[in-house]
Amino acid sequence: MSASLPEMLRRAKEHLEAAKRLLSEGLYAPAASRAYYSLFASMVSACGPPRRGRWRHGSLRQEFSKVLRKWGVKGKEAREILEGISIARSLREEADYGSSPIDREDVEGAVGLAERVLALVKHHLEERG
Repeated sequence: MSASLPEMLRRAKEHLEAAKRLLSEGLYAPAASRAYYSLFASMVSACGPPRRGRWRHGSLRQEFSKVLRKWGVKGKEAREILEGISIARSLREEADYGSSPIDREDVEGAVGLAERVLALVKHHLEERG
């Protein structure tokens, strides 16, 4: 059963808060994972439900790029967001499945991006009403 869009937005906020707490406690790998899932939930909130099944990470990012264009987010700003999402996903995969250490600075970047994307999504959803 898929979550409603308001529920996904709530989850995005919850994942972000968890990422911040984990980061402040020096728990970088779980913080990286929560930051990415905040981004994922924010993107789902912006894009809506998939045509069928569940969103896959790559197809959700692709659909989110279309939403950004529709919202007038283009050029350098859009590239920074979309590249940041790809970096956060890679960081999350390394944190969850890899053995390399996760750097604080990388996690701070992912958390900052998650804050930025959540604020952008909330702004545009509030405009839509």
